[in-house]
Amino acid sequence: MTVGGLSLAESLAWLGAFFAALVIVALIVVWRGRRRGSRTIALNVTLTASSWLIACALLAIVLGTVTSIASDVISFPTELLSWDAASELPCEPAQADRTTPTLTCVVPESAHVTIDGAPLGLRTLLAIGEALTLVAITAPLAAIAVMASRFKAGTPFAPGVVRALYISAGVILVAGISGELLTGIGRVLAVEASLPAESTLVPHGIQLTVPFLPIGGAILCAALASIIQHGAKLQRDTEGLV
Repeated sequence: MTVGGLSLAESLAWLGAFFAALVIVALIVVWRGRRRGSRTIALNVTLTASSWLIACALLAIVLGTVTSIASDVISFPTELLSWDAASELPCEPAQADRTTPTLTCVVPESAHVTIDGAPLGLRTLLAIGEALTLVAITAPLAAIAVMASRFKAGTPFAPGVVRALYISAGVILVAGISGELLTGIGRVLAVEASLPAESTLVPHGIQLTVPFLPIGGAILCAALASIIQHGAKLQRDTEGLV
């Protein structure tokens, strides 16, 4: 989540408002649970929060995809373009006698570009990449919701929990990596298509990133699924001894 404002105080205020809303929702769930004498208040909060976040993510996926495809203007940050914006401020060596913060070097490494008249194919490619990234973020929330509902029902080792974790691991791995790659490829194609061949801004090198976070998330979900699967086996063996 990204918040912005005209000043640091305004940005922090928006961020505080977001967390305040989360706290209010959690307090309402806790109050209702205590009023009903529930013994699974923490699970209720987890299930409610994950469900709300899943709904917000699905809404963002739908709205983002429709908006990206419908508009022929695309805008995104990119490191493909660079320019000599720091020619008037050459980098200076550090000095030990400075007593106040001093800007000594500016190296522009990225730009935010806006491209008008983008073809439908590029818009669709970027929309798919961004949607897959959101799907990868939503997958663990879905697994958490399934786990919380099963734990509330008193069946923490149900096969559905293991299945949800393994599915989440696959979705995180595939959607997370492919979303990042498709977004990167789409931005490269958009920049190259919008600049004439003789332009000095044409990128001289292309870098595509394979993120490690989806790999780590997939491994974590798969490991947790394996642990729960082993716990289910121990439970069956224990029940057989009784």
